[in-house]
Amino acid sequence: MGGWACQRAEVWACAAAWLALSSASSAPRASVVVTVEAAAVSRSVSLTNFGLSLPRIPDASEMQRLSAQGVRLVAVPIVATDSEPAWAEQWQRLAALMKSAKEWGTFVIWRLPDDEAFVRKLLEKEAAEEFAGQGLFSPALLFLEIEAGLALRVLKERPPRQLPPSLPGVRVLLREPPMEFLTQKSLSLAEASHYGFSLAVAANDERLSQVSAALQRAYGDEALPLLARCDLRGEAARLSVGVASALKWLADARVHLSCFSPPESATATAALLRAFRLLSDWAGLDRAGVRVSCPPPLVALGAQGEDGLSLCLANNSPRSVPAQLQLPLPPGAYRVEVRQVEGNAPPSPTGEKPPLWVAAPKKVSLLSVQVPPHGLTVVRLTSLVGKAYNDIGALSQHIAGTPTLTAREKTRALFALRRARQPLAEVLNACKFTPEAISRAAHRALLQVGQAEAVFRNEVAKGRVRDEVASVLIGQFEDVTHLLSDTSAVGIGLRLYINLRAGGWSGDDAPSVELAVGLTHRGNRSLSLAHVEIALQADETLTVEPLTRRDWTRLPPQGAVGSRFRLRALTKSTASSAEPMIARVTASYYAERSHVRLSRVVEWYEE
Repeated sequence: MGGWACQRAEVWACAAAWLALSSASSAPRASVVVTVEAAAVSRSVSLTNFGLSLPRIPDASEMQRLSAQGVRLVAVPIVATDSEPAWAEQWQRLAALMKSAKEWGTFVIWRLPDDEAFVRKLLEKEAAEEFAGQGLFSPALLFLEIEAGLALRVLKERPPRQLPPSLPGVRVLLREPPMEFLTQKSLSLAEASHYGFSLAVAANDERLSQVSAALQRAYGDEALPLLARCDLRGEAARLSVGVASALKWLADARVHLSCFSPPESATATAALLRAFRLLSDWAGLDRAGVRVSCPPPLVALGAQGEDGLSLCLANNSPRSVPAQLQLPLPPGAYRVEVRQVEGNAPPSPTGEKPPLWVAAPKKVSLLSVQVPPHGLTVVRLTSLVGKAYNDIGALSQHIAGTPTLTAREKTRALFALRRARQPLAEVLNACKFTPEAISRAAHRALLQVGQAEAVFRNEVAKGRVRDEVASVLIGQFEDVTHLLSDTSAVGIGLRLYINLRAGGWSGDDAPSVELAVGLTHRGNRSLSLAHVEIALQADETLTVEPLTRRDWTRLPPQGAVGSRFRLRALTKSTASSAEPMIARVTASYYAERSHVRLSRVVEWYEE
């Protein structure tokens, strides 16, 4: 990487290396065809109820960490003991757990032991009231999981509907009911008694089709009262594939609660959390699902929103699989972002493929990707003009709902935002998705959004907007500006490339990484961009050292400019296997009187 500056050949080499999604095999292989069915919407994946089955009761700090990483359900074992000190310590830990659960909005499952005397004592009126007084019961969040035979025996005279007054709304889960119990009559009767079900399954378990069919006969299209505790311990070498396969089944089976048994090692648990965060936060697979069909060895699931489409392809084979995506997208210009996970390795930083242009309605677009062995490829397509139009509309609603703004300044800001949406609406209504039309609309919208932001910041400076409201709205202004900048760049043929190379460890030094940032021009005429600047920002846990840096004012056809940076963590503890290190790369320039700022967030993990 040394000497990488603005030489075109080296920039393209850097970009090519970054865009290579996987090393090609020596012999050419036919692509697996992955088809997204048009207008066929299925139930979304229950990512909001992603959970972990824990071997012990977590403390408050562990609950906070798990909640921050997207865990919304924890299952903890309850131990039957005759020792008074052990008994008291357990209830004390449970009280702290339920307090944390209420604070973070996390569901909790008490996995009760197969001890009939203990279960009977727990459900006694006096015991229940005592536990409630200690803050142990939070009915809106609590589930009691009891072995199916034991539960039906203990609760025979006291169905859950008639539990002690301290336990209204507490759900009883029958753990591992026998297959003969899963009949329409038994399920309907149990549901009337407020029972739920808990099954430990694997993503490839043959019982799943039987269970799913039985539940669907009993409940039709309703969300099913099943807690699927998917055991991923057997997937230790390919946790990401296990997570994707489990989520695929959960979506198809319409299960409304899910819980994943954790792997034995902390490293594997961190890999599971990273895979989940990639699929939920980055890919947004908790939106309305789309039907995706593909042959083995791939497993596919997807989600669609107003602004685009996300797909996850999981590869269950030991070889890299080329895939061709058939996408029924509406007309538009789409940003195509790709991330990968191979085995239990951390997710790759975000890579971008060339923009996808869809000029005509009802046209199936094709996109080729590689899926690594025992890994994931996640593709996110964003309709730039459509998302910019919708985001400006949402920003207008927030401005209109800010009561402390003066009527005059609010009117000025809303007028500018309406004018910002107008050129975007013209492109959308006419379906005129040409580079010239898109760049022109983006630049006009940028000017108007800038005017509205100036009006709002002036009100903030006068103290007329509360700090918490101001920070949220300023963040929205910045997001809209970055999105319009991306739309402008797609229209004039600019692309921002980021190549990351880990620096590794050096003795007792903290980990470091090198970033090569390039701005390339795919158009046929020179651009006068007026002071191109590439900058890098990181939080207080990282230091930034420019290796090569300069400013440019002109970008020739098929040309490139670039800079290099080194980021170093302040301490070894900064680099956690579960938490990514984050930096923001910005390339700014002026085009057609508009200040354009291309921005990307870079995440990477140090193992």
